[in-house]
Amino acid sequence: MAAAGAKLYKQHCQSCHGANLQGGLEVAGATSANIRWSELKKSYTATTLVRAIMQGKDETDSPLDAAMPRWHGTLTTGQVNEIIAYLKTK
Repeated sequence: MAAAGAKLYKQHCQSCHGANLQGGLEVAGATSANIRWSELKKSYTATTLVRAIMQGKDETDSPLDAAMPRWHGTLTTGQVNEIIAYLKTK
């Protein structure tokens, strides 16, 4: 699962969050987030992380920066779970 997630991450996420997942890149007037699991697990559960990726909403259901793509319709929930499995290895 994580191996498939790594491929999806590279294709859909790496350009904004970086190869090392540490973010810090300027994207459309926003700074991309550090999405290493050690940081994500402080605020997100797997369920709220799926919502963030699919709908662009944070752990409090508030919109993320507009630069964060809303992947609903592009990625399936299964693919998002594969990306999350990959993130959990980092």
